[in-house]
Amino acid sequence: ARASDVDMEIDLAYLPALDGAMACLQDEYLNRAHRTNFDYVKNETNLESVAGPLKWLTVDPQTSGGLLLSVPENHAEEILKRIKPFFDKTDFVGRVVARGQGPRLHFKRESQMKFSGTYTPQKWEEKPYDVFENRMKSTKTTATFSFEGDFVGTAQVEYLMFYKSFDEKDSHKAAAQYVGLLKFVGSLKGKAGSFVATDNGVYESGAAQSNLLVISGSGTGELAKISGSGRYKADQSGCQWNLEVAY
Repeated sequence: ARASDVDMEIDLAYLPALDGAMACLQDEYLNRAHRTNFDYVKNETNLESVAGPLKWLTVDPQTSGGLLLSVPENHAEEILKRIKPFFDKTDFVGRVVARGQGPRLHFKRESQMKFSGTYTPQKWEEKPYDVFENRMKSTKTTATFSFEGDFVGTAQVEYLMFYKSFDEKDSHKAAAQYVGLLKFVGSLKGKAGSFVATDNGVYESGAAQSNLLVISGSGTGELAKISGSGRYKADQSGCQWNLEVAY
């Protein structure tokens, strides 16, 4: 962009990621090169305004082998059609525009919005598969949640849970960590479709708190391009969720 004296607009909603990359960045598995890369480009980008794992994905040294092609717009569809069978994550990620007054490289998130609401457990089937020292256990859980608010629909969930302590008489005394996969099916602000998210959470003092990460490429229907992250919390006051996504 500097050599050609042009600007580039990159749509973060379409930026592909290697499997597992977003989950690692969500948990802030960073090395020194993430920060040195960021320092090198920050004066010619608007990355300061990009939050969360997407910020670090743009400067991730683990994906420095990726190739960005700039092609004439009238040939773009045909070129993508030819490349896609060999590199299935290939996609349009932005465009080249005339030089303006701002950063040369402008990252944006089309349709980025914040969503929230409540959810209700409809099904919870938990079975232990390992118990040791009569105080710790590992379990598998199949659950179904119904959602209300900005997202209306259901989520089918499969959890793996580890309890570092538990009390058969009082579940609120348990302390656990869990990972899961949630398949959401429904309508997000009127846009129908489905998507899958990873769930990484803890349960302590009678409250569950989780970080969600939408798996890139898992969307269907009107949510086919969905990306982003979220959280949910369940305690005695109720069950709340929020998402910040682009689609």
